[in-house]
Amino acid sequence: MIGKRKNIDFQGPGVIITGGGTGGHLFPGIAIAQCFREQWPDVRVLFVSAGTPIEKQIIPSLGFDFERIASEGIKGRSLTSRIRAMAKLMLGVGTAVRILMKFKPAIVVGMGGYSSAPMVLCAWIFGIRIVLHEQNAQPGITNRMLARFADCVFVSYEGAKDRLYARKIRTTGNPLRREIINAIDEAWQVGKERDQKNDGRFRVFVIGGSQGAHSLNKTVIDAAAKVSIKGTLSVVHQTGRTDEAMVRQAYERTGIDATVKPFFDDMAVQYRDADLIICRAGATTVAEIACVGKPAVFVPFPHAADNHQAYNARELVEAGAAEMIAEADLSGDLMAEKIDFYAARPELLTRMGERARKAGRPEAGRAIIGHCLDLMASPPRKRAVFYTCI
Repeated sequence: MIGKRKNIDFQGPGVIITGGGTGGHLFPGIAIAQCFREQWPDVRVLFVSAGTPIEKQIIPSLGFDFERIASEGIKGRSLTSRIRAMAKLMLGVGTAVRILMKFKPAIVVGMGGYSSAPMVLCAWIFGIRIVLHEQNAQPGITNRMLARFADCVFVSYEGAKDRLYARKIRTTGNPLRREIINAIDEAWQVGKERDQKNDGRFRVFVIGGSQGAHSLNKTVIDAAAKVSIKGTLSVVHQTGRTDEAMVRQAYERTGIDATVKPFFDDMAVQYRDADLIICRAGATTVAEIACVGKPAVFVPFPHAADNHQAYNARELVEAGAAEMIAEADLSGDLMAEKIDFYAARPELLTRMGERARKAGRPEAGRAIIGHCLDLMASPPRKRAVFYTCI
């Protein structure tokens, strides 16, 4: 555990974690919040984000406070949409000032996404310490713009440094939620014991991301009807809300043992029990798979900004821990071949899992907190004169 600094008020310091919109931003933010709580049980953590359905569902359930801030993307939008986005930014700035005046944070942690911009900019004006975390191998536009205002930027991939203009950049990896960290050793113990009580099932965990992935969902259910191991195949499938009924009915028609949900709250358990994972290549998913040590077939979302999902998956693919299929090459026949191929090669899956685990960084969250403590213990920046007004 990281030692406490004498010149920080540890009687409930305030921390704002801002940004998000998707699970890829949200879950690393939750991991950082959990690490702060481990350091001080009475820490005050406030999430400030766009207020998407997944944020509204997950954040309060974990006991964290939550505030919504207006925001909208600009990149690739029409002139009308850009004007509307700028208006929302101005509204968001007003909300950010109100939150800072009320909450008085010691540090603001930006996780990327447009909703982080108003809070980070206002924190810079008021002289509050700022750190950013970039989850992806190709940094998003918001973090690229905000990096110059931050005291430190943490990145998950070494290659992300080249596109960020910041005074301090540290490669820490992607912070993982506590339940995922706790599942790591258990996953390997279960894997060692499975041969002794193997029921003959080949377990595939399909993850479309927190918002689902329609083309991936359709491909997997098509493949499930064509695999030669249909009688021993067991599928756990996260579909997103839109495709849940369609996917469930498809498995029922083919008679395959399947558990279908729009979203799983027990991701650690699902990772632990999987023999093979088929998924998109969001940064959080890639980091979790690496740390838990599971083989994967990645199908990067082709419309992700700057094709960052393909870059996210590349490290594990080059390490021999995973395979990547471009969506343009995706088909039910190909996916069925992959499932049959890996089901017949348990030794290969074991080697892939071992290689994945070597690439994992389970201590990323604690590393980030350690650097945050150093910043919080250092003298405030010159602009703190603004902060005295609030």
